[in-house]
Amino acid sequence: FSNKYPTKEEVEQCKQKDLLEQMLKEMSGKFPELGRVFVEERDTYLTYSLQLASCHQPRRMGPGATEPTRVVGIVGMGHVAGITKLWGTVKDSDIPPIMTIPPPSRSGQVVKATIKVAVAGLVLWGAYKL
Repeated sequence: FSNKYPTKEEVEQCKQKDLLEQMLKEMSGKFPELGRVFVEERDTYLTYSLQLASCHQPRRMGPGATEPTRVVGIVGMGHVAGITKLWGTVKDSDIPPIMTIPPPSRSGQVVKATIKVAVAGLVLWGAYKL
């Protein structure tokens, strides 16, 4: 891919299901935690949401006749296989763990503090130079 705007060929290439699945597998291989959050957890949440939407009672059409509930879900092409695989298996208890954000690690806190101190130091240095 180039650094400029994508060409029509590049856009069409990205629409190919095989290429997308290959890219997702590569990402999950190189960055397993990122793959877990962006693919697996989203698949679980999307499946759960669609299952909830489809569980509503069918509409009554008249005496003894009902119309089944129809649900349309618009999801990214990379999530279709995961949603299909998980359909009917996601339970209420599967959702709270993926909805909680883990506390920042000690190294994350150190990096955050270092950046704050560096920015404050630059501001003070800039004010001193004026």
